[in-house]
Amino acid sequence: MTVGEGSDRHPFMERFPYLWLVLILGSVVGLAVVLLTGSTVFIALGLPVGALVAYLAVEDPLVALVILQVVSWSNISTVAGTHHGLSLYLLALALGLISLVAAAKRGARKLFGRSPLYLLLAAVVAAAGVSLLASPFPLTTLSTPVERIKDVVFFFTTIALVRVSGRYVTAIRVIVVTIAALAALTVLQQYGLHNSSTFGGLSNIPTTAGVGGATSRHSGPEGDVNFWGRTIVLVTPMCLSLCALAWATRRRWLWLLAALALAGGEYLSQSRGGLIAFAVAVILWAVVSLWRHRRWLIAIPVVLVIFVVAVPGLSSRLSTLGQLGSVNPGITDPSLVERVQAQEVGLAMFKANPATGVGLGNFTLIEPQYLSTPGVTDTGKVYAAHDLYLELAAEQGVLGLAVWGVFYCGALIVAFRGLFLSRRLHLRDQQAIATGALFSLIGWAVASVVLQMADFNDLLAILAIAAVVDMDVRARAADLPPVPPRPLVAPALRARRRRAAVGAGALAVLPLVAGLIGCIAVVHSFPLHRTVYAAEATAAVRPEAAVASGNDAYAWNTVARDTLLPTLSAIADQTAFAHTAESSLGISGANAQSVQLSTSVDITAAVLRLRIQASQPAVAVSMAAQTLNDVRVFIGGHIQLYQLEPVATGAAQPVEQLRHAVALFLMLIGLCAVLGAYQLGRIRYRAFLVAETRRSR
Repeated sequence: MTVGEGSDRHPFMERFPYLWLVLILGSVVGLAVVLLTGSTVFIALGLPVGALVAYLAVEDPLVALVILQVVSWSNISTVAGTHHGLSLYLLALALGLISLVAAAKRGARKLFGRSPLYLLLAAVVAAAGVSLLASPFPLTTLSTPVERIKDVVFFFTTIALVRVSGRYVTAIRVIVVTIAALAALTVLQQYGLHNSSTFGGLSNIPTTAGVGGATSRHSGPEGDVNFWGRTIVLVTPMCLSLCALAWATRRRWLWLLAALALAGGEYLSQSRGGLIAFAVAVILWAVVSLWRHRRWLIAIPVVLVIFVVAVPGLSSRLSTLGQLGSVNPGITDPSLVERVQAQEVGLAMFKANPATGVGLGNFTLIEPQYLSTPGVTDTGKVYAAHDLYLELAAEQGVLGLAVWGVFYCGALIVAFRGLFLSRRLHLRDQQAIATGALFSLIGWAVASVVLQMADFNDLLAILAIAAVVDMDVRARAADLPPVPPRPLVAPALRARRRRAAVGAGALAVLPLVAGLIGCIAVVHSFPLHRTVYAAEATAAVRPEAAVASGNDAYAWNTVARDTLLPTLSAIADQTAFAHTAESSLGISGANAQSVQLSTSVDITAAVLRLRIQASQPAVAVSMAAQTLNDVRVFIGGHIQLYQLEPVATGAAQPVEQLRHAVALFLMLIGLCAVLGAYQLGRIRYRAFLVAETRRSR
């Protein structure tokens, strides 16, 4: 089943192509006003309109799709707040699910189709769950896991609504218009109203001009200017693709105006990472889209230089990044100092918990414990991660970071496959949407180098549309008849196929080279082996009497030791003793996270051994002595017949350990490189076969 098959009736949409959009937007704004004011007058006016829109959404999945995307991208649910625990976002999501149930009853089949993104997204969720279960820190809030679950439901709902309606171009138009309109509000706010209003929370100004900036920093409907900048980066390539689709019509001016509004919104965010990612996404889109008209590519560096020189505050704002080379809390831009601290703390967390991290959503909660770690720039405040990839490494360890890398590479391959096959099949709409999705994903990944996870549902919306395009073009390619036999041109056809196979192999070498470079970088930064230090403290187990005599002979016998010593070892082998010793010695941060306690006994000699393993030799020795003392005090206070007599604390000995997390990461990088090479080669060769089929027809 191709997109739109099964339930593609749009009676209301076809009769009133513009009224429905006004009705939807009006109902969303009206509901927001109701939630903001709580006025019974607005409720009385809004209920009939809301009921009508809900009915239309159930009857037509496209209406439900538009409502869900407008509510999600405009962030109006956060602006309006919640009312009795409900939000506009949850209401829109529920409406979309009801619309899907109604569509299924009307005969729509295969609502979700088949996509590798399903399994990859499930792996991301599973890795997050593993990080929570294996975290050494208790879970204090369910907000982050619940948000992830809602994002996954949003992803599948969007895919199904797009497939049932068959209008992924319309979905992209709604997203672009929503964000472009909000970006235009920020421009009007800055230059028309001189920042005198917030438009009810749709055009926020959380901070004044940053260091080097020339304007106040605008965040649109969001609370953080950097997240708003990344959202614009995610949408801009899609806007350019819509402009390319409408280039032969007058509507191109509408999309050009929207692109200018997005550029103005990005500039007013004053987000340095966002500006760089914006430039990367736009330039890459232009290079690929204008490749057949290469003479226009010479204008890219010229336009870039003009923008940097002519736009006030742009070059001075970006030039502040040079302060990263010498961070001084008293001189450097405070936001850069904040990012440096977050990077150092995140790296310390990752080194202390490399396998599964400190747990999903625990970065800011655990950060105070690492501020005293040597090498960390301590500003006395707690900050967010400011780096998606370091946040993944710190919270979910190597497992979460590797799974995210596989997931995102899979998303890029899906978008690339949709672009490649649609170009071979000459499908303009699918080609434009796949191109925009590919470079939206690249821009979002670049912006995330300096931003932590947020607005995951926006990214999933683009992934959902890219997945539907991929399903559509794969279904169309599968419907093509096979290449008929042509004996007269068989040698030439074989030669072309041979050259295509060679080209596919050459293209497939790129992921292998990237994987090799990644392995070298990981081994250079985190060696496969690391040196830790182990110190032992021993104590003799003897009766309370100082000297053995006939009266306590039974207490000294070997039979009693078979039960006594293992019991004492089990008591001593408790992490609580290590934590108590850490507090007594003032050990915290990464040094505390690296401490490991183990015990053993020698029944014949009646000796108890405590072994402390730590990253520093001094920490291992002091922890061994202090832990043994705490164990001795505890046992002396609870067991009256026996006591521990300290014998000696040995010097710390170096121990070489294989870093299993690093080894696993290297294996996953290699596997991703091999799978990526295979998939890219397969896509290229399959596209060649599609072209040959069309040529033969």
